[in-house]
Amino acid sequence: MIKNLISTFSQSIGISKKESTFNLNKDDYKEANYYNFYRNLEREKPIETSARRIAGLAPISFEYYSVSSFDNSCFKIVDFSVDSKLTDTCLTCVWTQKYKNDSKTPVEAVYRIPLSPLSTVSAFSVEFNGKTLHGKIKDSITAQENYDDAIASGGQAFIAEKSKDINYFNFKLGNIPPTESSITITITMISEIGSHLNSLHYLLHRYCFPQSSDYNFDLSLSVNLTNPIKSIYFDDKSHSLQYENKQRTKCKIQYKKCLGFNTQPNIVIIIEQEDLNEPQSFIEKLITNDKEEKEKEKEKEKEKEKEKEEEEEIEDNKKEKEIKEKSSYAVSLNFFPRFADTINKEDIYQKGEFIFLIDCSGSMSGKPIDSARRALEIIIRSLNEQCKFNIYCFGSSFNKAFNDGSRMYDDGSLAIVNSYVSNIDANLGGTELLQPIKDILSKESDPEYPRQIFILTDGAVSNRSDLIDFVSKESKTTRIFTYGIGSSVDVELVVGLSKACKGYYTFIKDTLDMETEVMKLLSIAFEPTLSNISFDWSQLLLNGGNGANVIQSPTQIRPIFNNERMMVYATIEIDKDYAINFENQSPVTVTMNADGPLGDRLSYSVELDFNNCLQSKSIHTLAAFKRIQDLEEIERKSSKDSEKLEIIKLGKRYNLVSKHTSLIVTSDSDLPTQDTMKVINILPNCNTQSPIIVDRFHTFAVSFNGQQQQQQQQQQQQQRSSSITLRPSPKPSLSSSPLPPTCSFGGAGNIKKLEESSSLLTSSSSSFKSLSRKSSIAPNSAMPQSPSHLPCGSTQYGTPSNDPLISLLTKQKANGSWSKLSIQDQFSTGISKIPMELSSVEDVWVTLLIISKIIKSYASQKSKWELCVQKSNKWVKQQLSKLNLSYDQFLELAKSNV
Repeated sequence: MIKNLISTFSQSIGISKKESTFNLNKDDYKEANYYNFYRNLEREKPIETSARRIAGLAPISFEYYSVSSFDNSCFKIVDFSVDSKLTDTCLTCVWTQKYKNDSKTPVEAVYRIPLSPLSTVSAFSVEFNGKTLHGKIKDSITAQENYDDAIASGGQAFIAEKSKDINYFNFKLGNIPPTESSITITITMISEIGSHLNSLHYLLHRYCFPQSSDYNFDLSLSVNLTNPIKSIYFDDKSHSLQYENKQRTKCKIQYKKCLGFNTQPNIVIIIEQEDLNEPQSFIEKLITNDKEEKEKEKEKEKEKEKEKEEEEEIEDNKKEKEIKEKSSYAVSLNFFPRFADTINKEDIYQKGEFIFLIDCSGSMSGKPIDSARRALEIIIRSLNEQCKFNIYCFGSSFNKAFNDGSRMYDDGSLAIVNSYVSNIDANLGGTELLQPIKDILSKESDPEYPRQIFILTDGAVSNRSDLIDFVSKESKTTRIFTYGIGSSVDVELVVGLSKACKGYYTFIKDTLDMETEVMKLLSIAFEPTLSNISFDWSQLLLNGGNGANVIQSPTQIRPIFNNERMMVYATIEIDKDYAINFENQSPVTVTMNADGPLGDRLSYSVELDFNNCLQSKSIHTLAAFKRIQDLEEIERKSSKDSEKLEIIKLGKRYNLVSKHTSLIVTSDSDLPTQDTMKVINILPNCNTQSPIIVDRFHTFAVSFNGQQQQQQQQQQQQQRSSSITLRPSPKPSLSSSPLPPTCSFGGAGNIKKLEESSSLLTSSSSSFKSLSRKSSIAPNSAMPQSPSHLPCGSTQYGTPSNDPLISLLTKQKANGSWSKLSIQDQFSTGISKIPMELSSVEDVWVTLLIISKIIKSYASQKSKWELCVQKSNKWVKQQLSKLNLSYDQFLELAKSNV
């Protein structure tokens, strides 16, 4: 059972155990998976003042016309309040920002905010001149048409849509009239909870705060959890914290501050709970508010008068009627497994797919490629018969050991790979990483064999952002580990690839002992994992009758690697006739199934108690959001709008903006606007100070410093044109990005401080090495593949016999044993002393002799051989158990004979 495996994972693989006290490093949260979005944002917009100038409400001329004027006198923020509620299932935030409007002409503006992939906007409203306008979801094409029509007729219109810049969310506000009253923007966002290890995180990134003169900021965070709160961390001590019950499951945090032009730190609140050793479930029933229903009816009556929308309205009413005939529930399942200390590493026997990409460009020639080859000799002996594996060599072209894809690990595949590795050389020209990555990820992953990719390179690529964005789409199925070699490394390539897929990275400055460093990350890949996860909803469907329908999101569940958290949602629709009985019966059992660390299939029963439903719609909204993400990913892979109707249906029902839906508000103005709208960029430009007046519909701009600006625009255009063809690829440099501390982890695990003698990463910075690339990827170049399973190049390398340890390991069989014939010359004396009990199983005695030799003679190189010996011990114990013989007894005997 899962619960027998839960608890803290053993220190035995080198990870320091998390203590019960809350000992938090100040910047520890930056290693969390959710923070990778903000890390990328900081990299793309490294100047905080520039990033904050485009946050909040501002004119938008630069978005349409690339105008670079500066005028911050139009909208000035006065108040910014955030009201947040954090539960076990989700985070709901309501932002309210009040602006003073000093414009003397009508303005088309944009409200921009950074929006993490974990979050979505579910509502927004605009208040000015004594009236409040609320957004409504429509399909994106209709919404844009309504927006343009309203502005053309002199009315006001507001539209919220996904930005082309995936890091931001845009709200366009058209024809904002000159007004002495303030403009208030209210947005509701719902999000998955950011987490790191066993803690829950609340983050307001500094780029969310508008750059303006002094304004008031007010934060209120209400926390309502099931498990007791162990501790709360908030770096700014000026906050107030009030627990609301003796169980310490509820509390309220309040924080006030005056913000402005000064540098603003991130606001981070970290909540550590008491350990939970089993999955949690939460259920809510969708409740509609009578007042909201009446308002919706009024809106529908108005919209019916519009001939253009009559057909759409009728169809929506039909769908709404069908929905109301069912009862709708939503479920959230939350699980953070802690694997028990009692799990012996040798007993771990989980499945996995391991793919190794080796940089064979010219810059790897000499010691780097020799070291990489030696490391691979050890790596391929460290795998076990539960694994699939493959090796890629890449440069200007790429080739692979198995052209038909990864193969199961056995003596046959090991022999082929051994030959392949011996022929690896740095003779593949430049560096093309994108194409081999595409080749790997184009194949459907097998949920029984979690895919883990290891990239060893010394380089930089010209299309780094595209590459990182591409792999991030596969984070549900794939984990990436990266090794940076050399002193000219593109740090962001190494860090970005691993963090995009919640993996780990390290830098190797000196290749003399690359094998040790490579094996430390490989050890992490063998940590206990729950994979091939599925939920059995059959009992719920049985009790719910023929009309019951369950939609799980995400459909494909990422394996739960060590120190990662699982969040799964589902919506359940049941005919009302069944729903009455449903809520009056005993809890319904849903079964979670997973492949466990010991190689067996685990099951865990999760009870859903419909008598204790939450009265809200937040889980419904988040479940719909995750479902839309699944559908949008299907469209991305197929390059077709195949799921458009379903996305629009979900967007309309739960008021969600998506690829195909937008929030739109239109309002007839009391006095139709006749003046031209003013659009002014807030980004500074020292050469241009005059405001620009733009006619949106005739698409021209008039400047008050005409000739000077025209010359500047021509110069900018020439610079842009020349940069397309003449600008060289930037030279990678470590100085442009600080080298990460000794070893940093991009996955859910904490930055692990490891002892030099452990089997994982050393804490000595001198042991690290770095990544460099002497050439750049050409994104669209063809990638010819060698017809042979051997890499290009004719130089033959034999087994590196000058290293006695590697020489021993290369003679190991796939199952972990050594045969008498393979090592008879080296161990003839010991072999001759075989105990009588083992005379019928000579290879068991031979394997014990080599295990003893390795432990005795190569103790200082434990990280190299540990996984190989674990595999050998497991095989020996299996053979001895068949004979009812003691492992410890014969191991001691073997040690005395080496």
